[in-house]
Amino acid sequence: MISIVVLTATYRRSQYLHRYLESLVRAQGFSDVRVLILINGDDVETESLLEEYVRKYPNIRFIKGERYTRGKARNILMEESRDSGVFYFLDDDCRVAEDVFSVLTGIAQAYPDIDCFGGPNLT
Repeated sequence: MISIVVLTATYRRSQYLHRYLESLVRAQGFSDVRVLILINGDDVETESLLEEYVRKYPNIRFIKGERYTRGKARNILMEESRDSGVFYFLDDDCRVAEDVFSVLTGIAQAYPDIDCFGGPNLT
C-alpha cells in the first residue's frame, strides 16, 4: 500500500488555509493520507484554525517554527513527517480534486521510484 503524506508550510494565510483543508478532507481516500502543516512563524489565527482540524481529523498534524525559507520549511516538514511515504507538497492556497489521492497512488504504483509530488491543483 502506498502511503501519501501531504506537506504544507503556511504563514498568515488562514483565509486560504480553510478552503485548502476543506478540499483535502472532501477528497476520496483522505482518511488514508497523513497531513503535516508547518506554521512558518508566529501566527495565532492559523494555529487556532489548525487546532480545530486536528481535533476533527486524527491524520492532520501541525508544527510551529521560525520564519524559514520555502526550501528550509519543506526540509523540516520531511524530517518531521516521521513517515516513509510519498510526499505531496502543496501550497496553502490551493484546492485539490476529489480523486487526487487515487490518481497519485496509481502513479506511485506505476513508478515505484517516485519520492514526491507537487501540484497540480485547482486554484
